[in-house]
Parts: sequence; structure tokens; C-alpha cells
Amino acid sequence: MMLIYLRRSLPALMLAGIGTSVAMAGPPRYDVDTHCTTIAEFGGTYSAEMYNYCVESEQSAYNALKPQWDTLPAQVQAHCNKIASFGTPSYEMLEYCVKEEMSASANPPVFKY
Repeated sequence: MMLIYLRRSLPALMLAGIGTSVAMAGPPRYDVDTHCTTIAEFGGTYSAEMYNYCVESEQSAYNALKPQWDTLPAQVQAHCNKIASFGTPSYEMLEYCVKEEMSASANPPVFKY
């Protein structure tokens, strides 16, 4: 039921500038606490060490993305946001995707016979 509502509302939200990270200044906003809690609770026992490591890693990735985000091609922003949003969104995955996409576009392979 909620999915149907969101599908019907999406065009209006996009026209209003809501629901699209590409139009926003800076990287999209992800819920780092939920992501890191999910990781820290994996296996049934909460690990404060894993949670802390996760938050630090996410912060490092966000800090690396922030100054370059607005200069990235919109297609890379949108594609990588979709990839990084699979499951619980992750700035580490977003940073990795951006890095690999930019590298791939700068160094396309040449097929040789």
C-alpha cells in the first residue's frame, strides 16, 4: 500500500525537488546510526567496537565525498546513490562506487584483436 502511494507521489516530489539527491548540495543524507547498528548487531551480539569502527569509516568516506560531490556528473551521483542505498545506505559504498565510476570513465579499455 505504501509502495503504491510512493509511486504515485514520486513525480510530484521530484518536481518539488524532494526525493532526489542529485539536486541537493553535497552528498545525500544517510542514516549512519541505523547502518552501523545493523552491522554491529550482525550475528546476534552487539559489538561496540564494530559500531565505532563503522561510524569512523562512514565519517571518513563522507568527508572525502563532500568537497567533490557537487562537481561529479549527475549520472554518477544518481547511479552511485542507488548502489549505495541498497540495504542500509552506506557512505563507504558511495565513495567506492564514485571512485570506481570516475576511474572507469577516465580509463576505458580498448578491445584488441
